[in-house]
Amino acid sequence: MAGLVSAVPQIVWLSQYKTWVFAGSGVMIAMAAIFQYRSRNAPCPIDAKEAQACMRARKVSKVILIFSALVWMAGAFFAFLAPLFF
Repeated sequence: MAGLVSAVPQIVWLSQYKTWVFAGSGVMIAMAAIFQYRSRNAPCPIDAKEAQACMRARKVSKVILIFSALVWMAGAFFAFLAPLFF
C-alpha cells in the first residue's frame, strides 16, 4: 500500500474526500439516467442502417449506465456501510 500511495498520491485525497467523490459521481450517474430516460422516445434517423446503429447505441448506453450504477453501489457499500459491520 505504501508503494501505491507513493506512486499515486491522489489516492490519499480520494480517501479523505470520499463523501464528496461519491456524491459527485452519484449525481452524474443520476443525471445520465434522467437524460437517458428523457430521450428514450427520441426519433432515430429514417435511414435503416442509421436507425439500427441508433437503437444499438441506445442499448449499449443503457447497459453501460446500469453497469456504472451497480459498480457505484458496490463502491458506496464498501466505502460507507461495510466498515460499520466489520
